[in-house]
Amino acid sequence: MGVVAIAANLAITVTRFGAAPFTGSASMLSEAVHSLVDTGNEASMLAGLKRSKRLQDERHPFGYARELNFWTFRVALVIAATFLAYETKSLLIDESALPDLVRGVRALLLDEPAVDRVNEVLTIHLGPVAVIVTISPDVRDDATAGASEPAQDARCIGQAAR
Repeated sequence: MGVVAIAANLAITVTRFGAAPFTGSASMLSEAVHSLVDTGNEASMLAGLKRSKRLQDERHPFGYARELNFWTFRVALVIAATFLAYETKSLLIDESALPDLVRGVRALLLDEPAVDRVNEVLTIHLGPVAVIVTISPDVRDDATAGASEPAQDARCIGQAAR
């Protein structure tokens, strides 16, 4: 039964990988990768089941039953690594900050008397709590040089994100 399930999942995987470039769908590509991982996990578990049924020998006097534990653990590691990669994806591809943080930065700038309006607020994550922010404010024509430097206290920006 396990081989049939693996074959079916492999057929689904091939179909999804074939459909992804044809449709241009990122979701289809993601599902294809997911199916590939599922197929690999099923094959690992099947290998573990088969190997765990081997009879005892001189090197393994109690048999190979624990072999299944190894392959199950391997599957768990693959799942954990996949989850971790998904969760850190935004850090790897320089994803922008959440809209609440951008709105907070914009609000802080607009509170500055010298700032007339804010054109752009661009952000890039450097880590879970580190964000680079670039701003394009319009400063009032009558503002002095000292007044035209909006407060850039990191603590205030951090508080805006909360």
